[in-house]
Amino acid sequence: MYRLVHIEDSKEDQICISQMLEQISADIEKTFSLTQYTSCESFFRETIPYSFDIAIFDIEMEGLNGIEAARQFREKDKSVIIIFVTSHAGKVFLSFSAEPFEYLVKPISYDHLKDTLERAINKIAAFQNKKFYFSFKGGFFSVPLERIVYFESIKRIIKIVTDTNTYYFYSKLDSIEKDFLFRDFIRCHQSFIVNPDYIRQIQKTDILLTTGDLLPISKGKQGKVKTQFMHYVGNISL
Repeated sequence: MYRLVHIEDSKEDQICISQMLEQISADIEKTFSLTQYTSCESFFRETIPYSFDIAIFDIEMEGLNGIEAARQFREKDKSVIIIFVTSHAGKVFLSFSAEPFEYLVKPISYDHLKDTLERAINKIAAFQNKKFYFSFKGGFFSVPLERIVYFESIKRIIKIVTDTNTYYFYSKLDSIEKDFLFRDFIRCHQSFIVNPDYIRQIQKTDILLTTGDLLPISKGKQGKVKTQFMHYVGNISL
């Protein structure tokens, strides 16, 4: 299932997108979940980063416009595919900083939307193995591995700290460690797994991260942690 959010202040245009998406889903045999908002303000109030795979922003809206909203959302979510909808093609030049995937000019054609979503799906599929997926309290989330700073086990709950947010879900750290995706992540403590990309300095009993966080190193893991990190950065001369 591909999670799509549509921010559009025209109810008529919302209905149009919803109906076309239903037909596209049948035509390409892919499932979409669609969430719609009538303002960027309501979108930000109710949304956290990495909740969606594709975000469609109408550019012209009252209050916070689609371009500025997309820029702000891009700062928090580097992986989301952003698509702009506009009645004025000339405005697309103002939106490059949001790193948009495509522009749809109103009235939106079925074929253009279908082609755009198919290409977006192909892009998502290419990067799926570079994300960590988890569910919590009825929500389903995906976080790019490069955004994860560390995992922390707190009893039966795992805390994921990214460079912009913190998430929680039920699991065991041992299960995460065994996942092949985390062959580059380092288990430095019974309660912590760290992304080596965020390690600034390995001290005797602690790891200083680029975020300023300080993670403990278990006494029995001190040598192994240093070896793993030096191997990761390509310097095995300890």
